[in-house]
Amino acid sequence: MGSIIKPSKSSILPVSIGLSLNDKKCYYLIWIPSESGPLVIDYGIFKHQIDSIPFDYLKDKIKDYDKNPRFSISLDSSSVKYDFFKSYDNSFINDWNKNNFYDKNFHKTYDSYLYVNDKNIFSIHILKTIKEGIILQSKKYKCDLINLGVGIFSALDGLRSLQKVDRLEKYLIIKFCKRKKIELLLIEQDQFSSYMVLKKQNLDFKIINFFGNDEKAHSMLNIIESIFNKDIFSFKSKIFYYSIGGNKDDVDFISNLKSDQIKLINLFQNLVFDENCKKKISDLAASSYSELGNLFRGIDV
Repeated sequence: MGSIIKPSKSSILPVSIGLSLNDKKCYYLIWIPSESGPLVIDYGIFKHQIDSIPFDYLKDKIKDYDKNPRFSISLDSSSVKYDFFKSYDNSFINDWNKNNFYDKNFHKTYDSYLYVNDKNIFSIHILKTIKEGIILQSKKYKCDLINLGVGIFSALDGLRSLQKVDRLEKYLIIKFCKRKKIELLLIEQDQFSSYMVLKKQNLDFKIINFFGNDEKAHSMLNIIESIFNKDIFSFKSKIFYYSIGGNKDDVDFISNLKSDQIKLINLFQNLVFDENCKKKISDLAASSYSELGNLFRGIDV
């Protein structure tokens, strides 16, 4: 554990605050610079109002450090829309696809973020009313909003920032959610490949949504089925997982598997905590903070 010295008025430490909004809960983490790197001075969970972010509550926590903290926010996936287009060599076809999907009303309603590789384009669309509302609140409380992320993609940001996953040819991120929903994100050659949402019913899995190359859908489904059938010895891909309200039996099951290819995401393993921030928390509970990963990414808002 690291320690800090209370700053004087002439020496204010810059503060970074990460928020992960998930259902009706908000996970937060606050850090300041130190000789050991990011030093966590507080973290926790509180109830979240969908149309309001408690900037005042969080600013009060860091009033002795910084009056204008930097914020990084990860939205719940239910707050956005996704789409996927296969990319063709013919630019006319690509433009035709986009123009038929995105009309003027769509552009007025959503801000879009693209995950592009040489074969396809995956887009995440955030309602402008949500984004503009967050920006207005941040300005009201004199906070700098440095980036917005979304769900499992924010967990990907954390992996890329804190672990050397760029050396992996491909890897899969698994998120266990409420109501036995499971999200899967496949990365190949350090680029987006496919995103899948499943519903688990006993040992059966139903695909709720899929965005990506069609040939990947079966392989992703096969991986999750193999995990729950304990057929994990043929895995060639690294698998990272975390849980935010996931089914306890399912999460315990994967946690008890003996495989070097399966690893729990735990941002806390890579962070230093202030002596006044000692809290007993299990590795699994710490994984619920995985979507704070975009807090450790660069500025992009």
